[in-house]
Amino acid sequence: MLLTSVIIVLREIVEAALLIATLLAATRFTRIGHSWLRISISSGLAGALLFAWQLRSISNLYDGLGYEISNALLQILIYGVILVLIALLLKLYLRSTTSKKPLLFFMGLALSLSIIREGSEILIYFSGFIHNKETLSSGIIGSIIGAGVGFSFGALFYFLLSALHKSLSLKVALILLVLVGAGMCSQASMLLMQADFLPSQRPLWNTSSWIPEPSIPGQLLYALIGYEATPSPLQVSIYAGSVFISLIVAVVYYKVYSRSTNTKASTTP
Repeated sequence: MLLTSVIIVLREIVEAALLIATLLAATRFTRIGHSWLRISISSGLAGALLFAWQLRSISNLYDGLGYEISNALLQILIYGVILVLIALLLKLYLRSTTSKKPLLFFMGLALSLSIIREGSEILIYFSGFIHNKETLSSGIIGSIIGAGVGFSFGALFYFLLSALHKSLSLKVALILLVLVGAGMCSQASMLLMQADFLPSQRPLWNTSSWIPEPSIPGQLLYALIGYEATPSPLQVSIYAGSVFISLIVAVVYYKVYSRSTNTKASTTP
């Protein structure tokens, strides 16, 4: 129970902490305050409590597949928000005078949705042993350890990104957003396979002997790039397709904004 709690809480905390660190590092050049962070965390925690509280009703939807479908849709929605964030971050970087309100809104939305997903997973896990006195202490200790490691990883990651030059920090943050978004799509596809909305396939490879998924490195890679030891060909295709779409969005918007910026500069007397 102790090790299980460490792994489960670590995985969920790291995903949210990584997103927070990435967004904070990406906005260093924008002079955006941290008020959005408090609002997003508060609304995300409230949403996670509501989701966990209504879990039974949600699970009974769609012939008992409500949980898998809602979780998959939530991750696809986060991916969509990340695509918008990529475009807005590039716009604000190339046009420093542009409005910051849309960026604040979508940063807060991405973080709130992520906390709803990760927080509800932790609460659902807690509900399974909270009334069992024999495993309660081990579960709580393991959860505290997992949360501590997860938050420490997020803080370390933020300081590492902050140590980079602002333009390089933005580039690294954008790459991380691309990978996190692709990981969300890969996880969503796995849930849809479990719900028989997508066909199940044999694993394309198996790296369990190198990096087991339950290990701490496996969980960190899971949060960072959506690592899975035994992905199916469809999952790999969806992951690659998600990365490709994100890169296309970044390249297209970079060219559009840089071209318009250069045009304005050339016409300014």
